[in-house]
Amino acid sequence: MIRTFFTLFVGLVVLAGACQSGDSTPPTRESTLPTVAPVESVPPASRDRQAKAEADPTPAGELTVEVVREFPHDPDAWTQGYLIEQGRLFESTGDWEASESTLREIDPETGAVLRSVDVGEPFFSEGIELVGDQIYMITWQDNTAFVFGRESFEVDNTFSYDGEGWGLCLDDHGNNNRLVMSDGSETLTFRDPATFEEIGTLQLVHDGSFRLNELECVDGFAYANVWTTDIIVRIDLATGQIASTIDASALKIRMGNAGNILNGIAYDESNNTFLLTGKFWPSAFEVRFVPR
Repeated sequence: MIRTFFTLFVGLVVLAGACQSGDSTPPTRESTLPTVAPVESVPPASRDRQAKAEADPTPAGELTVEVVREFPHDPDAWTQGYLIEQGRLFESTGDWEASESTLREIDPETGAVLRSVDVGEPFFSEGIELVGDQIYMITWQDNTAFVFGRESFEVDNTFSYDGEGWGLCLDDHGNNNRLVMSDGSETLTFRDPATFEEIGTLQLVHDGSFRLNELECVDGFAYANVWTTDIIVRIDLATGQIASTIDASALKIRMGNAGNILNGIAYDESNNTFLLTGKFWPSAFEVRFVPR
């Protein structure tokens, strides 16, 4: 991926989108799919939202991060997707320069990789999301989504789609049951979890230019990393409006500016907190989003 930075001034984030694509142009890739075991159907979302705290975990407006705890993270992981479910932490990595794309389960306390599976060339893994007992993984420019068994880490199914894949999350708020996907632009795409077919789009409503990357859906909002910045925007999935702007630059300062850019948002509903990390970061952080 492009690893150049530019200065961002935060009001309600106005970002000059002068970068190229979200990932640097990779070497020539072949198009051979891995062997998959087909499944008859994709189970519906099964996250238990009844136990979620009723209080909104994020206020509106301009926010910053309050660190609850810091724990180790693999400094060689070019983090793409990040999710935690019932105390189990999962991460996808993708770094074409190292020819490495993986799906991992991580020990949240130690950062140790408990198990890992290589996605394999030519695929460049990107965002991940849990749907039922399966982990969906999109790929950058390979037009392929993989469906892994959460327990087996084996490929159960694949889907094809048009365009680039960057971030992925599941919006199951209210009567919704749809995947939300980013492609490095200001447009989010809604997809049917059972077929991965496009069922709608949402344009970000705001002056300026935003390149939306890693996603996490919480209670009808999508939290999105803004590519090459320390900013997370919280987007109302009903309107496209930015409800909150979160400046997480304090995390890089805390690490002595180690690692690369912020990328990786996981919501821990058991604690009503978020886990944040970044590409080649030596640390991950449990945080709350609080007024600046």
